[in-house]
Amino acid sequence: MSKKPKVYLNGKGQVIGTVTGEVMQKSVRKSKHLLRAVNGYGWDTAAITQARDAGVKELIVLETENKVAYRVSIKRFIDKGIEFNFGYGEQLVLPLQYWLVGKDYQLRLA
Repeated sequence: MSKKPKVYLNGKGQVIGTVTGEVMQKSVRKSKHLLRAVNGYGWDTAAITQARDAGVKELIVLETENKVAYRVSIKRFIDKGIEFNFGYGEQLVLPLQYWLVGKDYQLRLA
């Protein structure tokens, strides 16, 4: 029997990621979620801290408009991430240059 993914929610009750094993994953739309100021994707800092403390080792962002998967270790995300607060709580944003990139979601199962 497979375990159900753990779901992380933000303060508004919206899903901001799911964890299966040592991987935390979320789906985004580039047109809405890419932070153009640093050309990167972010996560709620509290969720990243909780995920790391729970044993998560990798993060995956599935960009749905172009079907691209971005993967990075949680350590690198924390070490290289840039702190932002848009009025919804602290976030870490990692520029795309630090992510491993795969077309057509090939990294989802890797």
